Amino acid sequence: MDIYFGSSVRLTNITYFSKAAIWHKRYRGGRCSHIPDNTEFPLPGKCRKYFRCYNGKAEEKCCRWGYSFKQGRGCRRDYHCKEKCDSQHPVPDPHDLQDRCRNMPQGSELRVPGKCRQYLRCYNGKAEEKCCQWGYSFKPGRGCRRDYHCKEKCDSQHPVPDPHGLQDRCRYLPDHSTFPMEGRCRGYWTCYNRKPRASCCLEGYSFIEGKGCQRNYRCRESCIPSPAGDCRPEASYDFKNSLDDQSGNNVRAKYQHVKHSRSGKIKFSRSSRMTIEHFARQSFGTHLFIALKFKKYKYGSRRQVLLTNCACCVSQKPSIQIIVTRRRIKMKLATSDGRREKLKFRLKRRRKVRLTLQYDGNTFRGTVNNQKRSAQLRGRIANTHSPLVIGGCHDDSFVGKLFYIHIYKCLPSDRRQLK
Repeated sequence: MDIYFGSSVRLTNITYFSKAAIWHKRYRGGRCSHIPDNTEFPLPGKCRKYFRCYNGKAEEKCCRWGYSFKQGRGCRRDYHCKEKCDSQHPVPDPHDLQDRCRNMPQGSELRVPGKCRQYLRCYNGKAEEKCCQWGYSFKPGRGCRRDYHCKEKCDSQHPVPDPHGLQDRCRYLPDHSTFPMEGRCRGYWTCYNRKPRASCCLEGYSFIEGKGCQRNYRCRESCIPSPAGDCRPEASYDFKNSLDDQSGNNVRAKYQHVKHSRSGKIKFSRSSRMTIEHFARQSFGTHLFIALKFKKYKYGSRRQVLLTNCACCVSQKPSIQIIVTRRRIKMKLATSDGRREKLKFRLKRRRKVRLTLQYDGNTFRGTVNNQKRSAQLRGRIANTHSPLVIGGCHDDSFVGKLFYIHIYKCLPSDRRQLK
């Protein structure tokens, strides 16, 4: 409807005002009663103003100056929107530093527009300003990275605890994630329990991000891995007082035709088995450490399987095996991508054997008494969905004594205690 004043002036916005009034009345009258909280609707004829549902009622909201409301997107930059807007419920500024963390997960890190060193970390819905060290800039999803072009000043009440961003990088990464160590070829970092650990490739290898340890004869630096003091066994059996698990995880083992000696060992015959079903329901991932002590009897089959995770299918091979022959000990390991490696050791007759098997995602290592072997192997240990069996699965059963066995899904620092 057009209204004329005199001969040349007319007003055409009466229809828009009437629609706005109707919408205002409709939302105020209970339109939000069956709408989820925080649902937002535009107000016809308005660019800055909109409604937000809260407890079944509509509250008027206003975008800041220079912004307009877009349904499903919130307040967006719009220099053409210049209307006035007054509201009793001011809207958080989407570009304000403190308001950006309101609906973000705990620990999220956000870039500050126009800044290279400064960034935000969300904590309890509030943003804390952080600064990378001098010579570094913040990269979303990567943390503080080397950047000699970033030379801005940065002051923060919450300084970054680690100037290299190591603690921050491992805080939200899964266990056993790896990334390179700056200025090093053999050394790299491994995340465990949200903390970084220094790890090393074998001599003659260098670490490449995304590929692991690769052959590099030019890499001749020394490398010392960091201790892993917080590593605990997944299952531990010493057989001194009982056959129960001593790790505190209550991992039960099923014993078949096994004799428990008072001197703290168990004896295996051709039909003996020790089955740990606990490991059939989980993956070993990229870290495994097994320590055990045994003694093989003279008799029995020529080839005896001391430890294995028997495959569930005939066509599938075990991913972990320790095989004992008359003069050899073989350790075999297979990864999920089909790679396989084995280590061979000499076996002396009528002698107790202390054995360790170790894998860190890049290197397969083993020790038999004073013998040490290693091989390069990368990837996750293949999951056969089968239990871990001591004594073999078929006719090639182990015949002898077992004094203890400790199984870790991490790498303990002091392996001298495992005796």
